[in-house]
Amino acid sequence: IHFSEKDLASIIAYVKQVPAVNREKKETQLKPMAKLIAAMGGFGDVFSAETVKHDAPFETSPERNTSAVYGQYLVQVSSCRTCHQPNLAGGKSPDPNSPPVPNITKAGNIGKWSANDFIQTMKTGLTPEGKKLDNAFMPYAFIGEMSDNDQTAIYNYLTSISAVETKK
Repeated sequence: IHFSEKDLASIIAYVKQVPAVNREKKETQLKPMAKLIAAMGGFGDVFSAETVKHDAPFETSPERNTSAVYGQYLVQVSSCRTCHQPNLAGGKSPDPNSPPVPNITKAGNIGKWSANDFIQTMKTGLTPEGKKLDNAFMPYAFIGEMSDNDQTAIYNYLTSISAVETKK
């Protein structure tokens, strides 16, 4: 995830003002099969703290507006490519329990949607085609809480990139 220095500072400031929780943290325990899947990269980069390039320069945050450039930044920091794949053409999710991930380039259903269709889908979890999104696998509620301008920027980015056809 490539946050700008300003956005990362905002996240840190927010976390610092959240009241502490006084409870013992349970140790994370992965069963042998989960360890094997994680080691093979089946869940994506679940150990990202170990692979962060701490000396890498910060990204520049584009001006906050409805532009495709700002939408690209939001897609990047929201980790859409983790499940929708680097080319956003969907396919198999890193979560073995997830249903197939849809293509969110113009070759997928989003290519038929208006910006308002996209925003309503993110707010309600119901696509114009009548499919109900599962928030456990597609965090539409998170995106639906973004401003309409931010969601429009994401839509503008997704519809500005080349359509990527997927094999059927």
